[in-house]
Amino acid sequence: MPFEINNFLNTSVELLALELRVIDVPQKMVFKSAIGTRKSRKALIVKWITPDGAIGYGECSCRPDPYYSHEFVDGAVEVIRSFIFPLLENNNVYNEVITKMKKIRGWNFTKAAVEFAMNDVIRRQTGAGLIESHSKEFIVQVPVGISLGLFDSVIQFESVVETAINAGYKRLKFKISPGYRDPAILDAIRTLKLNKEKKKSRK
Repeated sequence: MPFEINNFLNTSVELLALELRVIDVPQKMVFKSAIGTRKSRKALIVKWITPDGAIGYGECSCRPDPYYSHEFVDGAVEVIRSFIFPLLENNNVYNEVITKMKKIRGWNFTKAAVEFAMNDVIRRQTGAGLIESHSKEFIVQVPVGISLGLFDSVIQFESVVETAINAGYKRLKFKISPGYRDPAILDAIRTLKLNKEKKKSRK
């Protein structure tokens, strides 16, 4: 582990309060899956507040329901309020906070939100958080994938897939469900992929 990271993990962080806010974030497009249709995303924001007024934010990435994983927003709020916050002290050490939260089994999205709110406080105060304290070389763009929901027509599906490909996503994940197995959808995926490969070979 790099020396800079060791120093960072031993950073002291004061805590006055954790403020928990649940917000409803509108989505750019409707997301349809076997679980249901979602037009917005319920998100939990954790705000770490120090006695001198410094603040840091972390986001809990769990769903509003326990259908995908056991973590869900309202449960995360209760875990932080009843179990994580009582573990913390007025003056904390970064690595000790992580160690204390290991006492709670699971709830990794929830614990990560608290950790990165703490991390954000340090970054705002000193100019260097966990990432900036690492000695590894930074990359300009992180290759990521995208999860695409179910669509009512092949034309709509083709448009969304083509937009994702042109945006540079390296992996496309397609949702399926019982009763939603239109062979034309798969044909559309193959056609778009072939057309993309042909364009690359011409360059």
